[in-house]
Amino acid sequence: MNILLFTHEIDIDGMGSAVLAHLFAQTLKIQFCETENIDKKFEEVVLKKNKSLWDYIFITDTCPSMEILEIIDRDSVLKNKVFVFDHHKNQLTQGKNKFSFVTLQVEDKNGLCCGTSLFYKFVLEKQFLNSWPSLDLFVEYTRQYDTWEWMDKYHSELPHEMTILYDYIGNEEYILEMKKMLEDNHEVFEFSDFNKRVIQYEKKRIKQICSEKINSIILTEINGISGGIIFSEQYINEFREYYEKNYLKGNLKFLMIIDLEKRKIFFRGIHKFITTDLVLSQGGSGNPYTGSRNLTREELKQISEFLIKK
Repeated sequence: MNILLFTHEIDIDGMGSAVLAHLFAQTLKIQFCETENIDKKFEEVVLKKNKSLWDYIFITDTCPSMEILEIIDRDSVLKNKVFVFDHHKNQLTQGKNKFSFVTLQVEDKNGLCCGTSLFYKFVLEKQFLNSWPSLDLFVEYTRQYDTWEWMDKYHSELPHEMTILYDYIGNEEYILEMKKMLEDNHEVFEFSDFNKRVIQYEKKRIKQICSEKINSIILTEINGISGGIIFSEQYINEFREYYEKNYLKGNLKFLMIIDLEKRKIFFRGIHKFITTDLVLSQGGSGNPYTGSRNLTREELKQISEFLIKK
């Protein structure tokens, strides 16, 4: 089975779908992407190439524009081999779930959905894979982390540790490491001793970096809502947890983590503040408590000037 997979490139949810595809595909090509460039990559890799190369084309944890979806819908070949799995509310409100090949679902009986959990359900239904205990846990822990239920509902550290490992080893190594773990042990989802040591080391490092960054936070306000700006290329998801644990009486509603390397702004809601409207007002997209958008060239120029003055 020849599979082409487009998946979100910056978190363990996007990687989760890649792990699943690795477990059943004979041939697999992965295109890491973001909402801002999924259209361009789909055009280059699919619309301008030989469509017959692929038995299935999956798009997970992100969704193309309505224009691209219309093109797929009018193409009798693509319509039967493209499948989209996304859980972001802003995509659902655009009416993209009207297409038969698009699965857009924010929540189900198990709780909030993620790209990996929606893709896994499809994979099981199609019998591309049979479930096993450690695989079920891998998908569930990925879902818990991506929806923040790991901290808000289940108070489970293992999903958090998956992201710590991912941040340390990166996309390709994380996918291969998870695949190996799942194939080696069908019963228990458990890190190797080496990875356990890596995670413990990284936890200490994260705590130190979060403390330094938050102590130099820049206060801001958007739409009358108080927030804080942090510059960081690492540990984007760690600042929210650190702030909540160490600043119980803090009055900030959100954090803006500016990653100059990736040219992105990441939004993180604090103390269950829903950032959806704020992120949308800034031209971004995301989940209830998280979101992101690209930095413009003008913003990069302004930030550079600001940092030089500082």
